[in-house]
Amino acid sequence: MIDCRSLCEKGYNYLFRYPDREEHVLAIWDLPNAAIILEELVYDKEAEDLCRFLAAEILLHQHSDFIMRAGGEEMAKLYFKAFLNNFSTQVSDWAFYGGKTALESLGKRVLIFGDQSLKLWSTLLSDERPLPFNFLDEPDSSASYRYADLAALIINHLRGDFSDLPYPLKERNQLITAMKKICQTETP
Repeated sequence: MIDCRSLCEKGYNYLFRYPDREEHVLAIWDLPNAAIILEELVYDKEAEDLCRFLAAEILLHQHSDFIMRAGGEEMAKLYFKAFLNNFSTQVSDWAFYGGKTALESLGKRVLIFGDQSLKLWSTLLSDERPLPFNFLDEPDSSASYRYADLAALIINHLRGDFSDLPYPLKERNQLITAMKKICQTETP
């Protein structure tokens, strides 16, 4: 049986990160009417956001066209909430930081929602809190990435600029300032 409680108990790691993840997702997918039930959960505004997010991810893993059909403001909000609430449990599911900065699977999904995502992520451009990890475990070093840094990276990608996020803090702050100006004029 597929329901919110069972999906939330399994969580993102069990479904998408553990060694037998494909089998875990297939076990759900093979249940009677799985696609219909999962899609209903995604759109159930009374359901927990974690449940809706996990249902969307299962659908995406089994039907890559789901996100194109689902699209829009509601899905952009769901994925934004998933990031803010750390539903995947690791920032690295959204972006990888190191010598190069790249969007990972969940970060790339955000791009599909275009302007709907731009509006949401622009609200984080002033958020100086560190992301829930530090690349060098030095909280005050320039290796500490902030919510504003990830927002700037995603907004830059949404605008079609796929360059890496600068590593030096001063350069990241310059990019964030530029993104704030752009968002003031471009955000619908």
